[in-house]
Amino acid sequence: MTDNEIIKAWECCVIKCSCVGCPYKKDWQSFSSQCIDMRLEDTFDLITRQKAEIERLEKELENERGLTLGRQSRNLALKAEIERLRDALIDNEYANCVAVKNGLIYTHTPDDYDKLIGNISAEAIKEFAEKLCEDRLSNDPVVIAVKCELKEMVGDV
Repeated sequence: MTDNEIIKAWECCVIKCSCVGCPYKKDWQSFSSQCIDMRLEDTFDLITRQKAEIERLEKELENERGLTLGRQSRNLALKAEIERLRDALIDNEYANCVAVKNGLIYTHTPDDYDKLIGNISAEAIKEFAEKLCEDRLSNDPVVIAVKCELKEMVGDV
């Protein structure tokens, strides 16, 4: 019997006090102790299955709660790190720090700052030269002239 048929059988017997429409009423026309035995056995199986499903869902929920708690503690740790970095920035710990692409370059003296600006300028000049030479052959007079100027301006090609 399906779960719904078991429930319907109990509704017929307990609520309606009638065997009319009862899924267990097949070979007999009236009340039978065999019907009660079958219904009780199927009901026990239904309860056992539902209990196992409830236990499985409780474990799944507990696992999700554990994952959620793990995520929450990770979020708290990240928030604390953000606050620490924000406080450090306010305290000027990183006041002489300049962001360049993926990393940080610390500049502590004016010479370091000038060197940083020089490196950024050299990169910009190289990128511009690459754009000028796009789609040209290496023996093209424009490419040769750009390479010469580039070497003179930044020191390498």
